[in-house]
Amino acid sequence: MVTGNMQLQKLKNKKINLNNQKSKVISKHVSKFLQKTNQEHFVDIIPKRLLQNNCNKNSLLYLVDPSTAKDLTSIISPELLQDHYSVIECNPGLGLLTQELLNIGIQHITLLEKCVNFYNSNSPLYAIVLKYNTRLTLKYIPFNSFCLLSLRNKYLYQYDTEKSVISYSKYKRIAYIIPVANKTSISLIIYNFCNQTKLFDNRSIFYLIVSSSIWKDLYENVEKTYTQFSKHYNRYYIILKLFFNITLLGNLSRKAFLPWPNYDLNNCNINDSDFLMVIKMEPKLQYLFTKIDLKHFWYFLRYCMRSKTTRVIVELEKLVPGCGMRLILNNMNMCTRFKDLNPNQLLTLFNEFKSWPE
Repeated sequence: MVTGNMQLQKLKNKKINLNNQKSKVISKHVSKFLQKTNQEHFVDIIPKRLLQNNCNKNSLLYLVDPSTAKDLTSIISPELLQDHYSVIECNPGLGLLTQELLNIGIQHITLLEKCVNFYNSNSPLYAIVLKYNTRLTLKYIPFNSFCLLSLRNKYLYQYDTEKSVISYSKYKRIAYIIPVANKTSISLIIYNFCNQTKLFDNRSIFYLIVSSSIWKDLYENVEKTYTQFSKHYNRYYIILKLFFNITLLGNLSRKAFLPWPNYDLNNCNINDSDFLMVIKMEPKLQYLFTKIDLKHFWYFLRYCMRSKTTRVIVELEKLVPGCGMRLILNNMNMCTRFKDLNPNQLLTLFNEFKSWPE
């Protein structure tokens, strides 16, 4: 029995060692790409997890190609310079985009960077922050946590709660530049909008770098039409349709951002992983809603859209007994579901619902 336990422990140790060795392996294709872009001397600074083909829904994307940094800057710079934005850059990493933004004349940039590797004294980002210390502010926090803090307190505090993360009162307009690996960041932006947190005190605009699949979901379900029984037709997309303008500005090479997906980009066909889309997302300038009504509308959608089969009259009768006849007069019947209604119809229904004296 003891011998069997010893053998089992040896097998476990062997498996752990193999996993540790595997975690240290750098993708040969990523290594070649860094050599091609003259960034190979930063391999010791970049976290090893970013140098593998293991991008997943929780990954943070980092730009590692100087030419792509120039391309991204040329895409977003006209509006940034015209309206004198202050910029909040997420995941600056090696500081390639940061340097380009400084070069075109952006007066102040707040950097949201969680990875301690890029705080190393040998890191180019560290050198940039030292050189432009009056124009740069470096914060040890990722964007999603940044959003959650604003939701929690309605004011953005640091972890020591002594100073706000950003002094919003200094700037008339703020632009966020966010590489997005999944829809979580977009959902958090929308939730912050509905709660009217500090993120939206200064006519904020969001430049998102997203996969083509995320863009397709946004474009086809928000800009073109809606598909009621699609999994994408939910309260987030209804808010996007009603209250945001979304514009495709251009595309960038997927290879320029680490980590790569778990298959070889060099040998795959044109598909979702070859390009990232640069999109601009900003609130519409005029919407006839108070802050309170906007928050109430969010919770109205949350209640109504919780199921594909939720029926309008049945559910609203629970809240306002006797309202069914009013809804029938508005061309609804007992079988009408909330997901049968398009975003504008849902907004009209909410406005009627809140006008009832009951």
